[in-house]
Amino acid sequence: MLMSHSTTPGPAGQLRKAIATPGPGRLFDALPLLSISGLDSKHMETLIKKIPLKNGLIISIYDHTVRYYGDFYLVKIEIVCEIPLRREYFENENEYDQAWRILGENACYRRFMEQMGVPSTGIERAREIIIKNFVDHSLPYFSSENFPGKFVLSQYRKARNKLNRLPG
Repeated sequence: MLMSHSTTPGPAGQLRKAIATPGPGRLFDALPLLSISGLDSKHMETLIKKIPLKNGLIISIYDHTVRYYGDFYLVKIEIVCEIPLRREYFENENEYDQAWRILGENACYRRFMEQMGVPSTGIERAREIIIKNFVDHSLPYFSSENFPGKFVLSQYRKARNKLNRLPG
């Protein structure tokens, strides 16, 4: 059973900028991942792949797989894409300045996809299936020339609406 959910950006994104990009290869060629014996219930994050898109964005894929009981693992994949704010996405300079104050220099897309109850012998296959599902169904959307502007405006409007609902 595949599950997914989105989260808001956090400080860990700043650390990701320092991680080196893996060399060329197939989509599932990965940086050396933890050995099965090295996986336990502690939180681990490993960059699997960076996918550059024609519109200038880069999709980063991270593995957060953890063992939760015996020989069973939660295969957890995180998809991250940081979209820079650009003046041309906004109707006027005032709106752009307000978006910059609310969002900072980037709007961040972050999504976790999970598969529970995976035996150690099935981790790599589960990881490949989750990533392939993302590539097949979501990557074309991210690759669109219109995606960066639409996503930034959407995140700005959501954040602005939340701020407007705050008391005081």
